[in-house]
Amino acid sequence: MLNTMETLPEYDTVQNLAAKYISKMLKPIIQLVPSIIHGIKDLAIKLSKIQLIPNRKFYLITGDVVAYCPSIPIEKYIDITCEFYMEFYHNVITPTNDTDLRKAELFIKYLQIGNRELILQYNDKMYL
Repeated sequence: MLNTMETLPEYDTVQNLAAKYISKMLKPIIQLVPSIIHGIKDLAIKLSKIQLIPNRKFYLITGDVVAYCPSIPIEKYIDITCEFYMEFYHNVITPTNDTDLRKAELFIKYLQIGNRELILQYNDKMYL
């Protein structure tokens, strides 16, 4: 859950740097996932490519991932996201050398920082 309120000057989280790093690392992975729709224009393009069978009823069901995030167990989310990261950047699930291991550890640590016990500062007060 990346910080979406970074533009407000009175609102800040200590996780901002971690969120920016995770966002940067996940962006190319997310672009490759065909089931993720990247806005209404992307939805329209994907729908225009569907070939429907004549004389049948079809239903379109969509959902907003923001509404689903609270129900995703954080540990499972972190595990799956780390697997995607390792497959994309290192073509493996388990790091095979020290450099990949250090990069994976940094990614995992930042992912955990950004998704557990959010600490934020608002009007010079810290909140958990």
